[in-house]
Amino acid sequence: MKNRIFKIAFIFILGLIVLSCNKEEEQVLMEIGKTEINITNDETEAQLTITSNVNWKITDSNRPEWISISPLSGSGNGNIQIRVIDNDKRVEASFTLFIEYSGQQISVPVTIKNAEKYEDGGYTIYQTSKKANPIKLIITGDGYLPSHFNYGGLFDQNANEAIEALFAIEPYKTYREYFSVYKVAAFSEETGISNPKYNVQKNTAFSCALTGGTGIECNYDRVFSYALLIPGISESDLMNTSICVIINENTYAGTCYMMSNGKSIAMVPVSRTDDSYHTTQFSNIICHEYGGHGFGKLADEYVTYDGTIPYEDKKLLLSWQAYDYYMNVSPFNTAEEVPWSRFIGKPDYPQVSIFEGGYYYTRGITRPEETSCMDDNRLYFNTQSRYTIVERILQVAGEGELTYQKFLDKDVQKTPPPFTRNLSKAKDFKPLAPPILVIEEAHK
Repeated sequence: MKNRIFKIAFIFILGLIVLSCNKEEEQVLMEIGKTEINITNDETEAQLTITSNVNWKITDSNRPEWISISPLSGSGNGNIQIRVIDNDKRVEASFTLFIEYSGQQISVPVTIKNAEKYEDGGYTIYQTSKKANPIKLIITGDGYLPSHFNYGGLFDQNANEAIEALFAIEPYKTYREYFSVYKVAAFSEETGISNPKYNVQKNTAFSCALTGGTGIECNYDRVFSYALLIPGISESDLMNTSICVIINENTYAGTCYMMSNGKSIAMVPVSRTDDSYHTTQFSNIICHEYGGHGFGKLADEYVTYDGTIPYEDKKLLLSWQAYDYYMNVSPFNTAEEVPWSRFIGKPDYPQVSIFEGGYYYTRGITRPEETSCMDDNRLYFNTQSRYTIVERILQVAGEGELTYQKFLDKDVQKTPPPFTRNLSKAKDFKPLAPPILVIEEAHK
């Protein structure tokens, strides 16, 4: 009898011990690293650390759409990233973040405060494309002091003007939705641009310098490095877009650095010249250098030499056309051989034909229309140039091959505007410098 009582007591005590252990094992753990979060709206991010042994999920109340939270759920320990992804209007905001777990909830207030200026290497997002594979245009500046990088300050004003100038011209206007646009700050010690010819040396972020005539050069590797400071921008992105360096100097000049792998840097001063020939202004240079050369991979169509293109220059042209560059000019003069043959004889494009002269020479080179932005910077890309730009847009966006019909359906400027046809080139017009061409090692 005593043994039986002893066994029952032993089993009862053992059960209590097991029950107690189970309760200890089931104890819920949830700790957070901050009870409130304060960040600025200049594309910075905050991190919230979770220490837990249970499943959890994140919900929120009144979160602005330009705030990103990731991840939204997890199990056990985790780090929550809270980031301002797009807030060009610079508004203050607040919302509450809720962490739900095991039937319980923790509230964390989040406050976004106004930032006053960029940091060196900081960025803002001017516009965001909703396309699956957006084209990421990047705007930065040289010769801008830290004081110029207040939000809404001189850099923002010049960059915004450049962006809107690009999207005011076809086909960029029609295809604007394909582009996300970033602005990146680069602090300089001095304003302006270096000019070795006159022993002028400026201490600027990218070392932009005039090289004679309208030519410009800069520290290209440093420009690329600043572009890569933008979260989500990769080397492959740089091969599918273009960077614009706006130079804080009132001078008429402009050059594009173009690599065979697709990378490019358009260098554009803020030209406010008094020249009566109005295509020497800042907006015109942006369209020629950035929209034409930089992203569009277009050739110059102006003439500087009265003669036939030399064999070596013709060979160089054909080599770059093999990389899908310079398809708006041709060393051939028959409808079957020129890249714009699809438009010749079509009633929708009566202005397209074969015109002799272009790519710096009066003979041995043809172009598709009488004139274009790649001739004298006027705000009109000829038909073949528009086609070439759209072709690259769709290629980068992953939307397949461009066809004549697909182009025609969305081409809203089938003929030059009247002011363009009547605009005759001034005799003393100075064209922008030829691009700087670099063949990548893989292409040699």
